[in-house]
Amino acid sequence: MKQLTIIDGNSLLFRAYFASLYADQSMKTSKGVPTNAVFVFANMLNKILSQLPADPFVLVAFDTGEKTFRHQALESYKAHRKPVPEDLIMQFPIARKMLEALNIFTFELDGYEGDDVAGTAARLASEQGYQVHIYTSDRDFLQLVNDNIFVKLIKKGVSDIITMDAATIFKDYGIHPHQVTDFKGLVGDASDNIPGIDGIGEKTAITLLQKFESLEAIFSNVDQLTTKQKEKIINGQNSGILSKKLAIIDTHVPLNFTIEQTRYTGPVRDTLQAFIVEYEMQSLAQKFLKQHPVTESDIAFETVSILPAIETKTIIIVPIVHDDNYLKHPCQGFIIGLNNRYFMMQANDAYADKLFIQSMQDHHIEKVCFDYKQLYVILARASIAMHGPYFDVMIAAYTLDETPSLTRAALFLKSGIILSEDPTIQAKQIGGRLLAMRDNLVAALQEKQLLHIITDIEFPLANVLARMELEGVPLDRKMVSIMEKTIQDKITTLKQDIYHYAPETLNIDSPKQVSALLFETLKLPNTKKGSTNIDVLKALQPLHPVITPLIEYRKFAKLLSTYLLALPQHLHDDGKLHPIYLQAQTTTGRLASLDPNIQNISVKDEDTKLIRKAFYYPEESVYWLSFDYSQIELRILAELSHCQALIDDFNRDEDIHHATAKRLFANGGDVTPVMRRQAKAVNFGIIYGISSWGLSEQLHISPQDASALIQQFYATYPELKKYMDGLILQLQEQKYVATLLGRRRYLKDIEGSNFQAREFAKRAAMNAPIQGTAADLLKLAMIQVDRMLSNEGYQTRLILTIHDELIFKTPQHELDAVYPKIKQIMEQAMSLQVKLKVEGNHARSWYDLK
Repeated sequence: MKQLTIIDGNSLLFRAYFASLYADQSMKTSKGVPTNAVFVFANMLNKILSQLPADPFVLVAFDTGEKTFRHQALESYKAHRKPVPEDLIMQFPIARKMLEALNIFTFELDGYEGDDVAGTAARLASEQGYQVHIYTSDRDFLQLVNDNIFVKLIKKGVSDIITMDAATIFKDYGIHPHQVTDFKGLVGDASDNIPGIDGIGEKTAITLLQKFESLEAIFSNVDQLTTKQKEKIINGQNSGILSKKLAIIDTHVPLNFTIEQTRYTGPVRDTLQAFIVEYEMQSLAQKFLKQHPVTESDIAFETVSILPAIETKTIIIVPIVHDDNYLKHPCQGFIIGLNNRYFMMQANDAYADKLFIQSMQDHHIEKVCFDYKQLYVILARASIAMHGPYFDVMIAAYTLDETPSLTRAALFLKSGIILSEDPTIQAKQIGGRLLAMRDNLVAALQEKQLLHIITDIEFPLANVLARMELEGVPLDRKMVSIMEKTIQDKITTLKQDIYHYAPETLNIDSPKQVSALLFETLKLPNTKKGSTNIDVLKALQPLHPVITPLIEYRKFAKLLSTYLLALPQHLHDDGKLHPIYLQAQTTTGRLASLDPNIQNISVKDEDTKLIRKAFYYPEESVYWLSFDYSQIELRILAELSHCQALIDDFNRDEDIHHATAKRLFANGGDVTPVMRRQAKAVNFGIIYGISSWGLSEQLHISPQDASALIQQFYATYPELKKYMDGLILQLQEQKYVATLLGRRRYLKDIEGSNFQAREFAKRAAMNAPIQGTAADLLKLAMIQVDRMLSNEGYQTRLILTIHDELIFKTPQHELDAVYPKIKQIMEQAMSLQVKLKVEGNHARSWYDLK
């Protein structure tokens, strides 16, 4: 049996809008066009389309937004509804444009609602022998249900759907599908402003319909009703008749299409590609196209086992890897471009080919690639060293746009290419476009005066990071197992403590159940709408003995799941972790890592920090050596703002928080610990654009006192106020702020209509130049230290970077020699007015470094 799938366009789009309204305020294009509803609507569609049978038929029915025959019958029909949000109104034409690109048939007709269009199509299809599935959250459609028509009632997203047939409707509501309009005639519908009959509730309506079948039959048998029922029915007869009329879906709308025309054959590739690029929805591309093969590049690729003679100074090189973790999964081969000829080589052939090896090691041949660090590591594992100049398209694009989580698919889609999911085809698609992308990126970087960011920082850094990935970090699996057993025992004890005050049916890992325990069962003060986050728990701690074991349980459960169970899964055969460093991930320019996220091992809590004891070298002569920038962000703030008082304090090696407290509070007297703590909170809060409310919560003072403290701080350091105000003005004019070296952070929400998004953009603008400059400083230090260690032949190796800290593996006999050299390089990595200070330490394990 053929199947027609009907989608209630207005219902799903409204649901998508409100589901995403608070989830991501930044869901807009770079031009400020809102896309949150369309994006979620697209995901809903994708799930529906993925469940279609072979040879499907699909229709999306919409309202036109104009008045219909129902408004003529009742002027107040739907009159009480709130106006449609402006952001949603803007997205209806975008949604229609997307459906056109997806090649999904849509229809709307003046004078009728989308329900009528859907109802008519459902009737026609049913009469023609189709099975009809209607996706909606509107129960009005239940009246259409018959042996061929089913309503897919959406409860949540499209993951929670109830298929409504006649039996289910009667089971859930006590009436049959054909009685739905009679039911509406009796009780009305508040959402549509349908009045019904005053005084008749749902229970009474169901009882009457089960006995008399229809509204008209009830009117004909009023003498069988109770006195009160009879009075209500007689008085409300006209209202009831009108209400039923308004609730009836018109199934005889003059449609100008046939059901056959709704046949779905898949998206229109070029149109969908253009839509995704225009509205910057790169993540949707593969979702809709994965079942439709992506054509390979129109470039001809020759499969070879050896390369021809290389007569060029530029070579395109793209590895074929079937998994993102190129450290664990072998490279399958390479796409290589030489003088407008393109080749595909198996990895083993490439590793044995002298010309391939020479080209990678030639100091005069430029390698153009997408991810140079990946290529460096892949070749190094095959004992092939990379030398010479290179151009990394991914890093260049990231530097140009500062696009977080930059992926191959997203970047190439911007250039008009939807990448295949097949790694070999994808490598061919990428290889065929790299030269053109390089030229475009170089021109754009030059125009924005950002070329030096890639040549002086990002490209040299890729070599350093590649060597760090190859070196890895040792982890003692046996010690981790011992810790795991200890923590498991602690968790068991804590569970017993919690169940002393709670039922054993409580799922301690469920915030919802814990919230119910605390605020419904134990009646503890509920000041944060049922939240059970750590701040709430700490505030409740003095009020009940169950809170302390709950806090401890969460801490140890996270330690167990995040570290003790997860880290060993990432161990390689050499007994080391080899995290992959993400150079094009963050908006600030800082580095991130995965498999594992090694930068996330907390030192704030002593119990959590214990995991670092398992990181050590088995050789007793090998040490961990650490160097950490001291108060780097405050120093950079002093530099960027030209605040001479702060610069002088740092250059005299004063306790900066004590110095600030002395200026703010002491008036020549002694600085108390409370004064220093408040000064410290303001010092660091200013970096992140802290509000008076945020500072008041931190210091447990009133918002008024916090506001006065911030004002006093700015009065003490007027250069900081001038600098911060200047950043906001720059952001409003240019839509970006920049670091000391010119790296940009775009914050286009500053011109948006959403207040919270604008305020976030302002706070981010205050912090981005500071964090970004700190990131650039650390990267320059890494490059310079790595160069020194290599040039002078030391065995010391950089193995980790954690925030503002560099960690090295070093032989004991090199400690005295490299310590002062690394410290000096880091303190002089940038030429600044403010003195940089680096603190160093060495130990046998990561834990013992501090």
